[in-house]
Amino acid sequence: MCKFSNIGKVCGLLLFSMISNFIVAQNQFIKKVFKTNADSLFYNILFPIDLNRSTEGKGQETLYPLILFLHGAGERGSDNESQTLHIRDLFLNIKNQRKYPAFVIAPQCPLNEQWVNLNWTKTGHSMPEACSKTLMLTIKLLDEIVKENSIDTTRIYVIGVSMGGYGAWDVISRFPEKFAAAIPICGGGDSTKAINYRDIPIWAFHGSADKVVPVENTRNLINAVKIAGGYPKYTEYVNVGHGCWFKAFKEGDLLEWLFIQKK
Repeated sequence: MCKFSNIGKVCGLLLFSMISNFIVAQNQFIKKVFKTNADSLFYNILFPIDLNRSTEGKGQETLYPLILFLHGAGERGSDNESQTLHIRDLFLNIKNQRKYPAFVIAPQCPLNEQWVNLNWTKTGHSMPEACSKTLMLTIKLLDEIVKENSIDTTRIYVIGVSMGGYGAWDVISRFPEKFAAAIPICGGGDSTKAINYRDIPIWAFHGSADKVVPVENTRNLINAVKIAGGYPKYTEYVNVGHGCWFKAFKEGDLLEWLFIQKK
């Protein structure tokens, strides 16, 4: 009897370990490469933690939100890992994953390229007429992910920091029909495009002491969107420098605000 009891305990521990490892495996970014005929783009993807339980009600497929994350200049390269550096604590948090199951995709901008081809250290910008090659590839990747997975197309969001903040402003200007909300952090954009941002829920962040990207870039954009008839949210951190995303990602209601947005 003792022998069988011990076997039962061992089996139970093994089952618990397998389940635990399965949950951990699901809760990690997976490295992938998106390829077209001429180009390729490194990216990471995080799947919803309950993806395998993708039915609810009367056998209906569960559709999940999708977050596109655009990293900053310091995470450019080809290691296909650095681009998730600043969002791991937020999206790999098991409580957040369970409360807000979603797909998260994080492409990596190649070294010496930008999401938007402009000088981000200046105040005031005129966005280039053409979308950058890397951002266009990112949109093609986004479309492919949506096509192949259980995505709620009314709940696609973009978050960007620094260089990626510029990318977030740019992508919702060029493709406003795709996004239900945007969180541009310490970025900038073209105030003359404010009409394009007007109907998209935006929560922007910037530090008042930013020495890399002038805080006036976000201030001017927010004012322009308001004048155009929009209702953007704006949080400015007093005496905080460029890395204000560390504070933004700790805002208690950030994900709650994001996930209630719907087209």
